[in-house]
Amino acid sequence: MSKKVITKPPARQSFSEFVDRRDLVKIHSTFTSEAVALELISSLSNARKKLLWECICESLFSLSPNHSDVVSPVAPRPPPLLVFNGVVSVRDSEETEPDGGEPSNRKSRRTKKAAEDYVVSLLPEDLKERASIVLVCMRYFLVHAKDREPGVLRTVIDVLNHLLALNICGDKAITICETIWKKKWSGYELLGVQCFQYMLHIVADANCKKADVKRLLMYKEAVEPSASWIPNVADAMVLCLTNKTVLLESNSASLLSRFFNISAKYTEEFHSHVKKALINQSKAEAKAYGQIYGWALNRSSPEMLEVLKTKCIQDFIQKYINVQWDLKAQKMMPHGILLEAVLEEIYYITSSNVVGFKVLLDAYEPLLWRNLSASNPLQRATSIKLLYMMYPIEPHNITRVDQEVLTNKQNELILMSLEDPNHVVRLISVKKIRNILAETWSVMPRPFKVGVCNAIFNKLAFDKSSPDIRREALITICNFINDDNYQMCLFLSKFFKFLKPSIYDECKQVRRAMLQVLLALQEFRHPKAFSSQDANESNSKVSSCWDIVSLRELIEVMATEESNSTILKMCVELAFRSIHPKEPERESTQLHRVIWLIKQGQQIARNFYENSLHLLPVEEAIVFMTKVISRLGVYYRDFDRKGRPRKKEGAVEKPVSKARKRKADVLDEASEGTEENLESFNEYHEETEGGQSQDNMLEPVKESLKNPAIVAGLLDIIMVLWVKHAKVLNENANAQVQAKFESTVQISLEFIFREWKDNLQVLGPILYIGSMLPSKGMKRLLNFCINRIKLLITNNGGIPDQEIKLLATGVCNWDSADILLNMTGDWLAECIKLSISKSKSKAKKPKLQVDPEIENKASAGLIILEKVFTHPLAHAVTIQKSSGAMQSLLKVTEGVKRVIELRLSGTEPSTEMSDELIHSCFKRYVALMNLIPPNKETNFNPSSEFSSLIGWSDKHLLPNTSEDKLSQNGRHSAPLVVQLLSVELRCIAIATHKNIISKDLMSKATGFCQRILATPAATYLVSSLICAAGSLFVNAVLVKQGKRQGTLPKDLLEITLPNLICDILDSGVNASKLEMLIERDSVAKNELKSNIEELYNAYYAMFQRNSVQVNTLDRAFVKAVFKTALASDSGDSGLPYFAEFLINEFQHSSLITPDKFWTLVQEQVQSGLALTPQGRSAVEVFLVVVGSKWPSLLPRKYVDECHKLLSSLANDKAEETEQIDEYDLNQSFIVLNDI
Repeated sequence: MSKKVITKPPARQSFSEFVDRRDLVKIHSTFTSEAVALELISSLSNARKKLLWECICESLFSLSPNHSDVVSPVAPRPPPLLVFNGVVSVRDSEETEPDGGEPSNRKSRRTKKAAEDYVVSLLPEDLKERASIVLVCMRYFLVHAKDREPGVLRTVIDVLNHLLALNICGDKAITICETIWKKKWSGYELLGVQCFQYMLHIVADANCKKADVKRLLMYKEAVEPSASWIPNVADAMVLCLTNKTVLLESNSASLLSRFFNISAKYTEEFHSHVKKALINQSKAEAKAYGQIYGWALNRSSPEMLEVLKTKCIQDFIQKYINVQWDLKAQKMMPHGILLEAVLEEIYYITSSNVVGFKVLLDAYEPLLWRNLSASNPLQRATSIKLLYMMYPIEPHNITRVDQEVLTNKQNELILMSLEDPNHVVRLISVKKIRNILAETWSVMPRPFKVGVCNAIFNKLAFDKSSPDIRREALITICNFINDDNYQMCLFLSKFFKFLKPSIYDECKQVRRAMLQVLLALQEFRHPKAFSSQDANESNSKVSSCWDIVSLRELIEVMATEESNSTILKMCVELAFRSIHPKEPERESTQLHRVIWLIKQGQQIARNFYENSLHLLPVEEAIVFMTKVISRLGVYYRDFDRKGRPRKKEGAVEKPVSKARKRKADVLDEASEGTEENLESFNEYHEETEGGQSQDNMLEPVKESLKNPAIVAGLLDIIMVLWVKHAKVLNENANAQVQAKFESTVQISLEFIFREWKDNLQVLGPILYIGSMLPSKGMKRLLNFCINRIKLLITNNGGIPDQEIKLLATGVCNWDSADILLNMTGDWLAECIKLSISKSKSKAKKPKLQVDPEIENKASAGLIILEKVFTHPLAHAVTIQKSSGAMQSLLKVTEGVKRVIELRLSGTEPSTEMSDELIHSCFKRYVALMNLIPPNKETNFNPSSEFSSLIGWSDKHLLPNTSEDKLSQNGRHSAPLVVQLLSVELRCIAIATHKNIISKDLMSKATGFCQRILATPAATYLVSSLICAAGSLFVNAVLVKQGKRQGTLPKDLLEITLPNLICDILDSGVNASKLEMLIERDSVAKNELKSNIEELYNAYYAMFQRNSVQVNTLDRAFVKAVFKTALASDSGDSGLPYFAEFLINEFQHSSLITPDKFWTLVQEQVQSGLALTPQGRSAVEVFLVVVGSKWPSLLPRKYVDECHKLLSSLANDKAEETEQIDEYDLNQSFIVLNDI
């Protein structure tokens, strides 16, 4: 564009004569991209800008659609388009109404559509380009106008209405409209209709944005009931009413409620769409609908109020009353919950508006009172919810007398609902009443209060029909207390005593709710001053929780609960300040109360302190533990455990060393302030029956410390608190406190240990507490444990397993497990060596036996080793630090192989080592292979050790698994062989999981499993074989996937292992032998479960779900189930253990789907299993047991289909038999005729 054109704009009349499309493009580029040209335009005067603006606007509709360099002055020009208030018309259009025709609504849409089509046909082809130019210019003038109205504002508004009506560059146009609307410039209201219609169509889209909804809400004032453009946007209004984004936008209800004030026709139409959409809406969206209807009631005309009442509100009420219920869950279906949310919002919105609330009450009037006494209990239930929602119903224009009558009517209905014959009605009533009592307690009549309390405390709290009612009744009482309404709680105090049996309720939820009531009473704070009205009550103050339940009864409840249950934690919170009082003057009785708690049960005391960490901070815990341990130290320093003084009368006092005196001073300082009277104590709680004192609950502390159970309980409490607070104590900020506390414990523990070292009950806590102290000061305890173990083994009696494990645990806690390894290695070496020598010389000296002390040492050594390698701390430390000792122990235990060889070579029972001892020693020998890490210095390789073991087993164990040797009279060798092979297979599985198995060992292990499977002992070893083969398959899959290093033998993964697994399952038919190895061994059972799951996961990782390999595995498992079931003699009592074990795994682990399980069952039935009477009987038992115990795995429809299949097979078999008999008969007649 040249400067000459801008400075000398042509007259308006001749603008279209010389401006063509190319000039418009120049103008467009000037206003959009050329900043220099914009500066030139900004330098023009306002008059020239206005003239330029009018010329550009005229060009929007005046130019010819086709460009030509020379425009003919006689070229036809399109008629001007008039858009006003949303009505599109065409001047001089031929589409006119016929003479005498009435402008009916039936022809309005057709006429409008024709007019639009005609106008569009006359518009220029480059209209969008022209519109873009105009909008750029328009935005320029409006931005530079700032807060002053531009001179061409009316023309701008007309052009914007044109563009929005034709939906040309609508986004740019609506942005300019918002600017004009927000600044409230003159004529801005003329944009409202077109802007509203345009934004309404945008918001009607399901993917609209929140910003679009906010822009729509700007023009809500444009919606008028009498607007003629409403039919054009009715469909868009419906979409907005069901749009989630619109509903959840704040203040959208104010706009959407206007839709219901247009006409009765549209109100009914919109309401029908809302009802359909409500089914799939959320509760928040349902509340939005309630707000819409509430605002509509508040703002509608009298004519529309009647429509809303009859067609909308009463429709919602009737549907809500007739809603369906889930009787099992005792709650409404989801649609009813949404309807309830709608009605609640309507009530809240209209309650503050006189007109709207009157219409709402009129809508409820014919439905509510009638259904409150309906015969259908579910209708009564929903109606009582409506009554509670609106209670108290107080119309605005009503006399006081009528209001009193209405209130009494409502109160009577509420009391009736609390005692309704139907439990659902009672449940709802006791839930809802908690809200209205708290709000209206002060104005309620006394008879109504008494009636409600009698119903809740005496009836609903003990309702036998439903534990939910009992729980909700107690929760309601708890809410009454938590409202901090002193007058209400004072009135309820006379009823609290009736709640005592609820603490023993069989339902956990009820007991929990009762404890919530007691906690609320405990936390209730009485006001400082009482009013005169309060003083007239029967009770001078609100009842305490101990007026309902005594401390002893609460402890009884704690004794029946699980250690980490919520009920136990609530009991601890309730009783904590009774055991640990906050008041300083009552701290003197603290030790007496703790001792009383221990007397109720040591486990109760342990659970009490385990669940009191949030109530006993670390600072208080340290003070408490210091007082208890120092008191014990001081007492056993001066007295023995029988209460006798250590210093005798007349005895010469020996000089005391400085170290001993220093220890005594430390104890005296730590116990300072805790020198309470040891002969008696103050009573704290009283019995509820008869008001008798509880003096007989406790004995004097001095007498109690003679009881080892009390001492063990006190030490156990210290141990629990120390362990729970150890993390905080180990922080650097608490280093000084921890050092002082450890010093006190160490000194006190020496005196306690001196008195109770020979008592196992007290020794356990002493050793555990000592393990938490630095090992330098506990050498005496460590030496005691080692010497005590040696002493116990030398006794001629049996081995005390528990005491040995306890002492071994103490040694492991001080990181001294290597001592135990060396000691047990010597014992085992001595026993094995002697057993081998005695076996060789048995022929010469048949009466010679192993020394019982040596055998006791070996048995105790194995017990100690089991404790060492299962101890969480010693296991890791021993493997890391004691590799040499473990290798030495491995060489020692390897000698058991020679003992086994000698044992299996004989035919008579041997007496050198028992089968149990041999089995335990072999188990420890094989387990050590998995624990010792590879060592290049000693040339130790676990894979080589396992290879050697497999070779030894092939030579010595497998030859002893023949049918003759398994069935021989001597029952010592055969079970031993089975147990040894089971141990070896399971250790191979463990080695495979730990990835310490090589390629050669995988081949050898697979071949070993195949060779065992070929022996009669395989029926004993199905579970162990599954563990080993499954682990080998899992390891092969991981190697194949590259997750583990190594190579695989040829065809191992695809052929060998899958075939081996199927063959193992095929051999699992001897139920009694499997029960002996699986059912009685929980460890073996758990290993088998995990291995089956891992096996399936590996199959799914390697093969497709419906692949041939996975189907083969499923078929093998189901076949094993059927074969095991057919081979059993259990009759109708059930399935064999192995079959039930596998079916349980199928269901709980979802290994096989019901459809696939049914398909495999069908295959097995059709394969010939059901052709014999015995087979059909076994299948019938299988169907009955599986269909009743595992209905989700084999649904009823599949059971019926299987019965039909059995009948069909039986009929086919009968027909085949008849044909055979008939054929035989015919052959007989032929023979007779020949004769």
